[in-house]
Amino acid sequence: KLSVVAAATRVASELQSPIGTIVGYSLRMDSKISSQTRIKFITYRSFLREVLLDPRLTCYSVVMFDDAHEMSLEFELALFLLKRIVSERNLNDYPESVHLKVIVTSATLQVNALI
Repeated sequence: KLSVVAAATRVASELQSPIGTIVGYSLRMDSKISSQTRIKFITYRSFLREVLLDPRLTCYSVVMFDDAHEMSLEFELALFLLKRIVSERNLNDYPESVHLKVIVTSATLQVNALI
C-alpha cells in the first residue's frame, strides 16, 4: 500500500502535477483522485473491487500490473478477470475505442509461470 502512494507521488512529481490531479491513487481508506485524474494507482485488492463495481472496466483504457513476480492470490484472480474482460472488450464487435490494453511488468518475471 505504501508503494502505491510512493509510485503515484513519484509519477505526479515527474509530471510536475500535484497528487490527486492528473495522477492519483486509491486505497481502501485513503484516496487522492479527482475528475482530472488520468493515471490511478491502486492495489490488486482495490482492482478486484473496481471489477465488482464495473465488470467491463469501462472507465479504463489501459491497465498495468506491476510486480507480477510476486504471484499473490489477488494478482492471479485479477489476471484471470482481466483476461476475461479483455476478451469481451477486444475480441467482440466493440469499436476499437473501447479496447482495453494491458501491460504486465516485473523486475524478475518468469514468463512461463504466467502461461
